[in-house]
Amino acid sequence: MLRKKSGFTLIELLVVVAIISLLSSIVMASLNSARAKARDARRKADLHQIQNALELYNNTYGGYPVSAWSDSGNASYNVYDSISRQANFAQFMPTPHDPQYPNVNCYNAEYAYMSDSYRSPGTLGTKYVLYATLENQSTTNVNPATGWYDTQMSGAWKCVGYGTPNYRVGDLYN
Repeated sequence: MLRKKSGFTLIELLVVVAIISLLSSIVMASLNSARAKARDARRKADLHQIQNALELYNNTYGGYPVSAWSDSGNASYNVYDSISRQANFAQFMPTPHDPQYPNVNCYNAEYAYMSDSYRSPGTLGTKYVLYATLENQSTTNVNPATGWYDTQMSGAWKCVGYGTPNYRVGDLYN
């Protein structure tokens, strides 16, 4: 008596597993790209939220916050160190953090801020600029020819592995 063949052969199962693996790797690559775009959109939105808070600060106190915080003589221009440590700024918004590196305290892993108050220490600023590092480094609105700070942000002031600040808002150096 002949038995009926039931089930799949080993070759058929391996082909199915290979096809599923190929399809899942394509989907994962697409998701990673979408996640990077979402984080970049969040960074841009964060800068605009900071911009709104800076305008509220300006309307309340008659100028923009001092742009650098110095501990042990090293000036820091990231938002956490420069704006958020000022006692009066917390009422306008909490400290924003980069969506990819929320616990890293660096020029590029967080957002950078500078006002023209660096020209006259101890006074409030009349203009400012904010920077972020987008994961899509080909997208930029930073122009090193526009001023000293854009030149610094596009060159020397970068944390290893985080890229170069390539998105800005604000009117300082315009």
